[in-house]
Amino acid sequence: MKLNHLAICARDVVASEDFYCAYFGFRQGPGPGLLASDDGFALAIHEVRELPALPACVHFGFFLATRAQALELCEKMRREGVVIAQEPEEHLGDVLFFCRDPAGFLVEVRGIGDPDVTIDSTL
Repeated sequence: MKLNHLAICARDVVASEDFYCAYFGFRQGPGPGLLASDDGFALAIHEVRELPALPACVHFGFFLATRAQALELCEKMRREGVVIAQEPEEHLGDVLFFCRDPAGFLVEVRGIGDPDVTIDSTL
């Protein structure tokens, strides 16, 4: 069994579409607010007037093939004004950081493998 769909909400659907396409490789799907990934994952973004309050632990995440990719993405996001909610850190042999999407939802980015790539403590 494989998780293949996530529905989220946003006040600005276009900003959220742009975010997930620019940083996580999604492309526009068959209609507004519908995004697709190359591996068949569907992300639906529903427009709402008010965002729900979620428990602090609720988040969703993306795994990148290498630690270096995660660190590079973090730097790109930082340069482009994305809110980095938690700086890159070592976690269970991987490197991870958390950012906020345009709706404010917490997104985990984890780089796996490449144990020779270390975190620059000046990030």
